[in-house]
Amino acid sequence: MLNMAEQLINQYFIYVILGQSLLTLIFLIMILALSKRVRNLRRAMSALVKNKPQHKTNTKIDDKQWEILDDRFSHALQRVGIIRYSAFNDVGGDLSFSLALLDGHGDGLVLSSLHGRDEARSFVKPIKSGGSHYQLSPEETQAVEKALKGIS
Repeated sequence: MLNMAEQLINQYFIYVILGQSLLTLIFLIMILALSKRVRNLRRAMSALVKNKPQHKTNTKIDDKQWEILDDRFSHALQRVGIIRYSAFNDVGGDLSFSLALLDGHGDGLVLSSLHGRDEARSFVKPIKSGGSHYQLSPEETQAVEKALKGIS
């Protein structure tokens, strides 16, 4: 049996070496091509940095513009709260979580993912002014409260 294995190895050894050599050559060509692309990108980036205009502006923002900015930012994601927990007794490691993502008005969503031994389930519930018309689990409520307090 061992003699037969040696014969097989000796018979196909040249093909294995040729295959490895061909793969090495292909990888070398790919490395050279990528190296050239990186070099061209670096040249282009340097040209952009050198030709960057140096503008200094003193722009004053009036009260109306501040109100517009404040309104826009109040609708941006600002508050995050997360609670990790074990949803089931047979699964440890706090793999389940509830994540609250809220804007400045307390609007957003709470994402809960329950991880069990054989399956995982995810739920999303909308949040409006810090509450939801869906019943929130205790962990979801904690995540929303954490987000509203600004504690993550």
